[in-house]
Amino acid sequence: MASITGNKEMLAVSGGNSVYLLERKNGSLQTLEPPVEDIKITTKKVPKKGETSSEHADKHMACAALSSCGRYLALATCRGTKSLLIWQLEGQTWSLISQRPIGRAASKIRFTNSASRVLIADKAGDVYSFSVTEPTKEKEWLLGHIAMLLDVTVSDDEKYIISCDRDDKIRVARFPNCYNINSYCLGHTSFVTSLSFLPHNLCILVSSSGDGCIKLWKYLEGKELLSIPINKYVPALDGEILPIKQCSVFQVSPEASLMSVCIGSSSKCPIFKIDGTDNLQVKLLCTIGSEDQEVWCTQFTKDNSMLLMKNNKMRPVEVWSWDENYDFLLNQNETELYEKHSDTFQECFSCPSIPSMLYRKNYDEPADKVKKHS
Repeated sequence: MASITGNKEMLAVSGGNSVYLLERKNGSLQTLEPPVEDIKITTKKVPKKGETSSEHADKHMACAALSSCGRYLALATCRGTKSLLIWQLEGQTWSLISQRPIGRAASKIRFTNSASRVLIADKAGDVYSFSVTEPTKEKEWLLGHIAMLLDVTVSDDEKYIISCDRDDKIRVARFPNCYNINSYCLGHTSFVTSLSFLPHNLCILVSSSGDGCIKLWKYLEGKELLSIPINKYVPALDGEILPIKQCSVFQVSPEASLMSVCIGSSSKCPIFKIDGTDNLQVKLLCTIGSEDQEVWCTQFTKDNSMLLMKNNKMRPVEVWSWDENYDFLLNQNETELYEKHSDTFQECFSCPSIPSMLYRKNYDEPADKVKKHS
C-alpha cells in the first residue's frame, strides 16, 4: 500500500517503485527512484491467467521511510531487483549513499530513533537490519514469524522491537538480541496492520487490525488496557466490520495525544483524543473526509499538521491543522500546492489498500462472501 510521511519541510509519498518528495513551502516535486537497470520487470513470480508480468508487478508498492532527524530517506523497491536505497540530505540535494539487495518484497520499512539502522519487515515473515552509518555492510537477520509481517517498530530507547503479522499476533522482543522474547500481545482476531507508541506515555502500544479494533497495550506485560471498536463510530453501510488499515498518533500535551484512523474502503477518517496515562479515556473529536474518496493513510507532523492521502484524482494529498479546541481545519493554501501533481500520484492507488491475501479463507462461508474478500 502507498504511504505518506513528512516533517516541517517536506512530505514523501511512496508508490510504484519510487518515492515522491514535495517541498511544503512551494509544492515543488522531486522523484527519487532506483537506477534504470534495477527496474526491469522480472518473471520470477508467475502472473495470474490473462495477466502480463508487468501487470503482476504493478500490484506491489514500494515502501519508504524518513528518519526523525530528516537527514535520511529510505526506499525498499518492489519490482525488478528488490533493493534498499538510502539517500542523505546534503544541503538541498539528496545523494544516494547506499544500495543493497533485500531479497524479498518489503511490507514495512522504518528507521530506528537514532537513525543508525533501517529495519525491513518482509512478506516472508522476517525482519532484517541494515546499517546506515556503514552503507556497504551486509544485512543482518533479526527475527522471523511464520506468517507475513505487516509492521515493525523499535522503542525510542532502542531496547525493544515489536512486530505484528497476518496471524493476529504482536511479539515484543529485546533489541538487538531479538531471540530473547519479552512478551506477546494477544487479543486481535484478525491481521494486525500497524503499531505505534502512545506519544504521551511510551510504555503503551497502539495497534490496529482487520478485526475493526484499535487496542492499547502495556506491551512489556502483554496486557490489554483498552479496545476501541471503530464500527461504533463509523458504521459500515452493510453492517459488516470494516478492517483498519492504519492509525497515526501525535502528542498534544503531557497527558494527551491525538489519533487518526484509516478504515477499510471508507471515505471517513475519525480523529480521537486519548487522555490519561493509566486510566485512559478516549473521545471522538470529529470525522473528516468526503463521500466516495477512500482515505488511504495519514501522518502527523511536528508543526501540528496532519497529512492525509486519499484516492482522489483532483486532490490526492490534503493538509489539516487544528485549533485550541481541536477543531480540524483544511489548510487550503498548502493543499492547493499539491494539486498540480495529482496525475503523478495516481500510480499510488493502483493496488488495493487492503490486499485480499490478508484474509483467511473460510470455506464454510457463502460463495458470494468469499468472493467479496478476493
